[in-house]
Amino acid sequence: EVNLMKFLRRVMLSIFLTIFSQSTLADDADLNRVAKKIKTQIEKSIKKSKKPLEGYCDVFVDLDYTHPKNAVVKKVSTLGDNELCFIAKKTIKVGNKYAYDWPERYIRVQVVSK
Repeated sequence: EVNLMKFLRRVMLSIFLTIFSQSTLADDADLNRVAKKIKTQIEKSIKKSKKPLEGYCDVFVDLDYTHPKNAVVKKVSTLGDNELCFIAKKTIKVGNKYAYDWPERYIRVQVVSK
């Protein structure tokens, strides 16, 4: 019974740490130069939009690193507010190239507009 309690404590602690560590790193723009550039481009496009937009959009970018010194966008998928995500997809097009520090295949950027 004591071993079971220790085991349950470890499991609960593991679950707790996993959940809260993932939520704090919801955006790659703080750590990755390419993600920061992509987020900045999307935010500029949203500011240029004539409609007042509210909501959020999670942008998932699949990158290809076969080109020397440049990451090339292979796929862009979004989740969130329709109009914000439409602007994000229009801004980040397949084939766009970005200089990178280290390769990271998938990038997640969260854009919030109020």
